[in-house]
Amino acid sequence: MKKYWIILISICLHFHLHGQSAKISVKEGGVVINNTGTSVIDPTAVLDISSINKGVLFPRLTTSERDSIVEPAEGLLVYNKTTHVYEFFNGTEWMQLGITSTSPPAPATFVSKWKTNNPGSSSTNQITLPLESTGTYNFEVNWGDGSTSIITSYNQPEVTHTYSNADTYTVSITGTINGWRFNNEGDEEKLTEISAWGDLLLGNNGGYFSGASNLIITATDIIDTSSITNFSNAWYGCSSLTSFPLMDTSAGTSFLNAWSHCSSLASFPLIDTSSGINFQSAWRFNSSLTEFPLLNTSAGTNFSYAWEGSSSISEFPLLDTSAGTSFYRTWQNCTALAEFPSIDTSAGINFGYAWENCSALTSFPMLDTSAGTNFQSAWKGCNSLISFPLLDTSSGINFSSTWRGCSSLISFPLLNTSAGTNFSDAWMSCSSLTSFPLMDTSAGTSFLNAWSHCSSLASFPLIDTSSGINFQSAWRFNSSLTEFPLLNTSAGTNFSYAWEGSSSISEFPLLDTSAGTSFYRTWQNCTALAEFPLLNTHSGTDFRLAWNACSSLTSFPTLNLTAMSSGDNALSGTNIGTESYSNLLTAIESNNSNNNVIFHGGNATYNSSGQTARDALVVRGWTITDGGIN
Repeated sequence: MKKYWIILISICLHFHLHGQSAKISVKEGGVVINNTGTSVIDPTAVLDISSINKGVLFPRLTTSERDSIVEPAEGLLVYNKTTHVYEFFNGTEWMQLGITSTSPPAPATFVSKWKTNNPGSSSTNQITLPLESTGTYNFEVNWGDGSTSIITSYNQPEVTHTYSNADTYTVSITGTINGWRFNNEGDEEKLTEISAWGDLLLGNNGGYFSGASNLIITATDIIDTSSITNFSNAWYGCSSLTSFPLMDTSAGTSFLNAWSHCSSLASFPLIDTSSGINFQSAWRFNSSLTEFPLLNTSAGTNFSYAWEGSSSISEFPLLDTSAGTSFYRTWQNCTALAEFPSIDTSAGINFGYAWENCSALTSFPMLDTSAGTNFQSAWKGCNSLISFPLLDTSSGINFSSTWRGCSSLISFPLLNTSAGTNFSDAWMSCSSLTSFPLMDTSAGTSFLNAWSHCSSLASFPLIDTSSGINFQSAWRFNSSLTEFPLLNTSAGTNFSYAWEGSSSISEFPLLDTSAGTSFYRTWQNCTALAEFPLLNTHSGTDFRLAWNACSSLTSFPTLNLTAMSSGDNALSGTNIGTESYSNLLTAIESNNSNNNVIFHGGNATYNSSGQTARDALVVRGWTITDGGIN
């Protein structure tokens, strides 16, 4: 009982000094202290303290004060004010409460499963571990068939193991294994499961599980990836993965192709990508992903191909892409995207194919594209877009196929395209456009297919095409155009198909075509053309099918066909009068020195002067088809 009185006196003194009011009871076998009114002691306790609004203060010492305790008893408890933890003496040393030993933990085991007769570089009853020359190794491997090996070098013979039968085996590795890299070769398809990561360290060369198309991950422990900066191709082609574990990727700077072609991934975790610079193709062809987390991509500069072909994502998060310079093919073929966020693209230079074939988009946000130079195919195939914003495209040079196939666009804004040189296919098949704005196209050299198949265009503006060289198919099948402006086409050399199928144009302007060399199919099927102007065609060499099926043409000018080397079916399907045709034959015979040329005059007949010229051409090897002598 003496010890109880000592405790009691100490506690009474403490409470007296602090002016506390508490009930203290001494019972046989123990002491009760509380402010709850009870005096019953727990039968298993020597000291029973309880309160509804107070705590217990144990001795609070600094580390130096703690170490000054002479011969501390085993189990002695203090609060260390230096380390801010409770500590106890285990008889040998002071330990943090909850930790009983300072000995290192037992090594953990890396457990994987392999199917030996899957495709691979080793035989159908073998597997080869993907160790690399830069790795560090000192581990024991249990091959799952009762045999073990000690591996200390990446190239020792035991790295390849031969089984008695082709089968599936569980392989367990314990010890130091730093360096694991298939890099889309070797026995990557033989690895089918990882059930425990153990002490596996991957190294820092990328390509760790690249090509492991049969791999699933069931491990519940977390692999140590905290020091890896290079995640390039890490899980490329792991097409059997349906989910991905949460791991430390905070040091990663390159995620190039990291999860590319993981086509079965249905979800993705909120990993730390805050250090990521290169996200090129990171989630390319993740076709089973329906949503994407709000990752930290603020340091990313390269987003090329990042989500290309992720065709099930219907909504995209407002990621920080403010440092991104390349958005080449970034969301190409994301066919389920119904809307797009107002992400920061102010640093973007390359927008080539960025949203190509995002066919569910009906509108597009007002992004900052002021630094963009390449808009090639950027919105090509976005056939549900009904409107387009007034983006800043003033730095744009390449507008090839930019809005091709945007067949639901009913109007188009007056964008700044003054720096644009390439307008090939730019608005091809924008079949709902009825008019077009007076855009600055003065620097444009190629208008190949630019407005081809814009079948609803009823008028066309007097844009500046003075730098244009290639006008091939530029207004092909513009079947609603009834007239055409007097554009400056003086630099144009290729007019092939230019107005083919523009079947409502009844009168054609006196364009400057003096530099034109090819007029192949240029006015074919312009069925409303009743007359044709005296264009300068003296440089033209190819007139095949040029006016084919222009069934309303009854008169035809005496064009300068001095350089014509091919005129097959040039006027077939026309009804040119005898005099017009005879004058044309006479001019050709007089000015064209080429031999062995094929020329088709349609159903036109010729008079005696025309016959003289025709006969002279035939003598020179010309093959002429027409309606004969009138």
